[in-house]
Amino acid sequence: KKGLERNYETHITSKKDGYFKGKRDVLGAIIHDKNSIKSQRVDGLDLHLNIPLAFQRRVELMIDAMKKNIDADEILVGVMESRTGKVLALASTERYDPAHIQQKDIAALNPKFSEYPYEAGSVMKPLTLAIALDHRVVTPKTWFNTYNGKMKIGKRRTVTDDDKFDSLTATDIIVHSSNVGISQISWRLTGREFREGLLKFGIAKPSGLDLSRDLPGQLKPLHLLNNKMHRANSAYGYGMLVTFAQLFKAYSAFNNNGIAVTPRIVNYLADKQGKHYTLKPRVGNLQAVRKKTANQIHNILLQVVKRGTGVKAQYPGLEIGGKTGTAHIAKHGRYVREYHSSFYGFANDKKSHKYTIGVLVIRAKKYHKYFASQSAVPTFKNIVKILVEQNHLKPDPKEAIEEKTDATLYDVEEEKFLEPAESNISVANEEPVFEEKKQKTEKKLQKQKVKNHHKTKKKSIKSLFNIKPKVKPKKRPKPKIKPKPRQNKAIYENVEDLF
Repeated sequence: KKGLERNYETHITSKKDGYFKGKRDVLGAIIHDKNSIKSQRVDGLDLHLNIPLAFQRRVELMIDAMKKNIDADEILVGVMESRTGKVLALASTERYDPAHIQQKDIAALNPKFSEYPYEAGSVMKPLTLAIALDHRVVTPKTWFNTYNGKMKIGKRRTVTDDDKFDSLTATDIIVHSSNVGISQISWRLTGREFREGLLKFGIAKPSGLDLSRDLPGQLKPLHLLNNKMHRANSAYGYGMLVTFAQLFKAYSAFNNNGIAVTPRIVNYLADKQGKHYTLKPRVGNLQAVRKKTANQIHNILLQVVKRGTGVKAQYPGLEIGGKTGTAHIAKHGRYVREYHSSFYGFANDKKSHKYTIGVLVIRAKKYHKYFASQSAVPTFKNIVKILVEQNHLKPDPKEAIEEKTDATLYDVEEEKFLEPAESNISVANEEPVFEEKKQKTEKKLQKQKVKNHHKTKKKSIKSLFNIKPKVKPKKRPKPKIKPKPRQNKAIYENVEDLF
């Protein structure tokens, strides 16, 4: 037994079996008389889910198409109401038929939402900044020297960025996903402040998601986080293990005034008489940060989608925010060319509908699709489109335009393959913004069109007046004169004659 069945086993199993006792006749049948005893069966409770099945099925079909398109091992998706924690969808591409479980389905029986700890990468950066803002050691406008994307820690360690800037504000450190910048922000906190801040978000704690197993993940001990190198490493999501459910819950705080709500799949339990029962979650909601801090991070995540690595998540008429993360997978103590690509964020409309959405792509193998901006972000946008199609979100009609859901929403230009950085603390963990390069190529094409237009215009004017273009006379090629071979003054028949 796994998942909901295992978690609610004591409530859904029958409380009492039915039986009938009495004397039997010669054929062995029980005789119904006043001395016979009949006991009615007492069934267990029925589970009623928050998940609309039509929405869940639509999301499953979409991520199946996306998995094929990017050649990924698995895609995990979660959607919940930011205020209540009611889960609208919790979907994975690894599914099975409960009536016909086969050997190949065994791995899919373990729900990875709460049982798969991994190094999350840059999606941890907003949490680091939120802790610093809450302790009032930085503001969104605080400037940091980012050393043109390369900073040494001590003599042997180096932190690197994909995008090179001399300096950035705290806001732009998140927008451009700067490892150098977020490392310096973490150094303004003590190891204890940083660790306790992560615990307030529910990191290294069970999330409370009502599935069979809810692993806590792993956070470095305090004595290591007191070290600048280890604190910097954890600040951008390496050297620590988190689950999908933990980040799903943590990001709800940025869309809910600082309160991280516990995701709930089951709405209520009911008996055969129709009486409803609700259970308190094992893990309650968390006041992760102050309301002001949560709103500051909320606005920064909007900027990530507006002009950063999440531009492909934009949807007209809706408020979309989030953070990308592309993290290397470690094998045998080393980072390899395999990636976890994720995007956690929110989608809101002006009618007070607020949803927290999480996407995790495991090992996208198609060229360039391992970047979160090319895999997790388009998946996120498709989820938003389904929310709109099924009237869970209502875009502002002044800004909204009709869009179709598609598993291939994006066209990626040819880019150079990014190698992992040769460093024990930093790896190439973020994706380039392809939009700027697209704009440059579009401008070049536009200039070329203008030039071609002027050329055709000149030709048409000449044709009106029958002006023939001047033809230059062809120059006759000069005859090639073969050089005469040099005549040797003496011809030697034997080598001995040379001496």
